[in-house]
Amino acid sequence: MNLLVRAATLGDIDTVRDMLQAREIDPTECDLTGDNALHIACRRHQQDIALMLIADGRIDINLPGRATRTALHLCALEGLPEVTKGLLAVKGIDVNAILDNRKSAIELAARKEH
Repeated sequence: MNLLVRAATLGDIDTVRDMLQAREIDPTECDLTGDNALHIACRRHQQDIALMLIADGRIDINLPGRATRTALHLCALEGLPEVTKGLLAVKGIDVNAILDNRKSAIELAARKEH
């Protein structure tokens, strides 16, 4: 596991900030399951870290991770409105990405009543 993914997993916002500012790490690297630091931050409700990663601009926000879920799918499942807003503000966000079960983020959010 790379250090940025580990810091996101632990919710260590200071380390994430330092790594992004130093530009010494590739934020696009994934763990063994295919999740990057943004996926991890969304799964663990680390909203400040997720927003920081989005603002950094180097992570592919449309990259599917574990179970073909993008960060937007994870926000829909987990109920993360601030991160969802941050993702939707990024040019090129794929709001129509479909999971293996043929569900979009909008469908997931509606099902979860988010």
